Amino acid sequence: MTMRRTRAKTRPNVFKAGRTTARRSRPGLVRRLLRLGGALGLLAALTLVLIFVHDWTTQTGLLRVTAVEVEGAVKLSPEEVRTRAGIAAGDNLLAANLGAARRRLLAHPWVAAAAVKREIPNRIVIRIKEHECLAVLALDQGYLLDTEGQVFKAREPGEGEDRPVISGLDYPDLGSAEAPPSEGLAAVVALLRLPLNKVLPGAGLQVRTVRTDPDGGLRLTVDIPGLSPDPVTLILGRDQWERKLAKLDAILRYVQGQPDRGGLRCVNLKNLDRIVVSRTAALGPTDSNKEV
Repeated sequence: MTMRRTRAKTRPNVFKAGRTTARRSRPGLVRRLLRLGGALGLLAALTLVLIFVHDWTTQTGLLRVTAVEVEGAVKLSPEEVRTRAGIAAGDNLLAANLGAARRRLLAHPWVAAAAVKREIPNRIVIRIKEHECLAVLALDQGYLLDTEGQVFKAREPGEGEDRPVISGLDYPDLGSAEAPPSEGLAAVVALLRLPLNKVLPGAGLQVRTVRTDPDGGLRLTVDIPGLSPDPVTLILGRDQWERKLAKLDAILRYVQGQPDRGGLRCVNLKNLDRIVVSRTAALGPTDSNKEV
């Protein structure tokens, strides 16, 4: 019988191999740690530099505000605008919070729009747009209406004294985020935005009141110096404002040229095909009402 020799198979020592791999990987780990430490050190140094630059720019006297210019102020004084913005001469130009200054300005009821900007090296420019008061709404204590048809503030003593007073409207007519203003309010705004001063410009027509009537449209009370010592009523209806104002101008010019031009009381332009001019009875019964 022939005997065969068999070689015993040897298994690799995995523990020894693991130790060898660990020894080989240590230099790479150290290098990675050194790179990470260097990056962190560089970041810390950069942070310190940025802090230094920030402190220097916000504290140096080279960037002090020497002028705060205000543009667009009419109702408000420039000093009121500067105080409201919270920016004054001597402040650091870069430290001024322009966004906060603009928000403070917009919180004022008379300011419709605002912009604040820096002008290197030492100027701040503030530009505002104020609400332009078109009329006064006769609701409660009264509210000021701007040329866009928006109520922008409650009336205070001394405000809107030279503006027409609108009556015949209620709070729902003002509109909301979900609903537009009523047709009555829109009609008043459209009329008052027309160049009414072109009607008999020499006499200086001044609108005192505007009343909205659901049936008859708009009824105005106006002052016309030279034609009547008392306020004159204008009945204008609902539409065709420009045509009616042109007719009114022609009528007033005609009355102005008459010897007995005083005593005008009412001009009814609701129907352009039947314009009625009323005058005081003192001029005689035949002249108290005349159809044009």
